[in-house]
Amino acid sequence: MWFSEIGDLSTDYAAFTKGATTIYEIKAITAMVCYSISRDDLNELYDKYKSFERVGRLINQHYLNGFIDRNMFLVKYSAKQKFDALYKEKPHFFNEIPLKYIASYLGITVETLSRLRSNTY
Repeated sequence: MWFSEIGDLSTDYAAFTKGATTIYEIKAITAMVCYSISRDDLNELYDKYKSFERVGRLINQHYLNGFIDRNMFLVKYSAKQKFDALYKEKPHFFNEIPLKYIASYLGITVETLSRLRSNTY
């Protein structure tokens, strides 16, 4: 559903903020260094430091806008347009991420992705 890159946050934001169990799996497909914070610790920072609350709001805005853009991307464009846009913007994904995940991210089948990659779509 989503790929995070260096410097990105990875979370099920809705579950995290509600204190609920996530239905998603976060999986590292490359070596990485992770930092984590509990919901209680984050709320304590928000309560104690106004600047953390502002940073949290700005992060929320950033990811909400990304979510809206992604949803529009999925419904607005054809399979070829989605493939072309991802390949132009993030060509390294095709060397780093298994194709089944890329196909899922684009909302297409692996077979369609294979055809697009071979330019026979």
